[in-house]
Amino acid sequence: MDEITLKKIEAYSENQFIEYLLDFNKKMPSQFLFQKWNSHKKRLLSIFLQRMSQYPGTQVTCLESVRILTRDKKDLDELFNKEVVCMLINWAGLAAREEEIAEKPQQVSDPKVSVEALKSLCNLIYNSATAKKILCQQGCVEGLLLRLRMYSDPDMPYEVKFFDMRMLFLMTALCAEIRPRVRTELHGLIYLMEALDLILKDNLAKSGPMAGRRTFNKGSRRGRSHQEAETCLAACLTDEEVDMACEILKILFNLTVRNERFGLEEEEEAHYLRLASILHDILLSDTKTPEKRDYLISHTVDLLTNMPVCSYEELMTPVVKMEEDRSYIYDGMDMEAISVLIDFLEMRMNKPKIPIQEAISPVLTALNECARANSTIRKFLRKR
Repeated sequence: MDEITLKKIEAYSENQFIEYLLDFNKKMPSQFLFQKWNSHKKRLLSIFLQRMSQYPGTQVTCLESVRILTRDKKDLDELFNKEVVCMLINWAGLAAREEEIAEKPQQVSDPKVSVEALKSLCNLIYNSATAKKILCQQGCVEGLLLRLRMYSDPDMPYEVKFFDMRMLFLMTALCAEIRPRVRTELHGLIYLMEALDLILKDNLAKSGPMAGRRTFNKGSRRGRSHQEAETCLAACLTDEEVDMACEILKILFNLTVRNERFGLEEEEEAHYLRLASILHDILLSDTKTPEKRDYLISHTVDLLTNMPVCSYEELMTPVVKMEEDRSYIYDGMDMEAISVLIDFLEMRMNKPKIPIQEAISPVLTALNECARANSTIRKFLRKR
């Protein structure tokens, strides 16, 4: 690319510019380095941004081209300064103002534009320290949490929700200083739990009662009698639902890492008990494809390693209906979730896809913590 080419691009009509963008995006689907363009990237980015304002119909395609430029780490801090990052925040629909925080989140005007802007922001968070700081300072986290409150909105497209969660995961992973604010001040722990619970409930509501679907015993031991336990249907999650659930589990892992595991306040303890109960249901869920089940359990196990000691009892529930298969019934308790963890450990040991220590360490840690925290689980593990 040279000066003559750039001048040609600047002179293109809308149709010519769209053709150029489509060709650019087609030729660069997996390009990560643009060494030959280093001296012209800033000018090219400027053209893209100007034309987006001039030709609104090119916004999605332009943002695809911008996303390609965010892959190259070289000169990112110079290219994507505060002004450009704020433009992307606006296109993503994350410009949260103070009054919106108190009332309602900003609506997504064009989901495709929002998704492409979110993808670019995700790349910038990963590749640029300066962009991370700008995003943290511009209310981006608040914007993401505001939209998380809209998770149940049927008009909110899946792709927007997914890349919101991907972006929040990256921010909580790479900007540790925001974790306490997301967890408590912005009530992120509660909203994320509700989103996880909604994935399971929506799955059951959409599919309805199905012949042959597994059932499991369900009921919290905390403050309930055995009569309040019930038999529930297991969810059978689609690939999209698994992917979304795993993004949320990854965020929850970031928010709970190095968290206090003993002596919690009553309200905080109640939140973790509920989260553990949701993790119990996830462990007993099926998936449309076997590979996704491994993926889902893996991230559930990771989160279990961070959970407070008091919460592990939620992984077992009082037996409501005695099934023919009693291998996971012990001392009047349904230990199926614990059995899932044991089976997962055995699978990882027999068919490790990664180094054995890395493969089994999280699930061993989770089982060890469960055993240390609860005598019934400990005795059941010895029996197995």
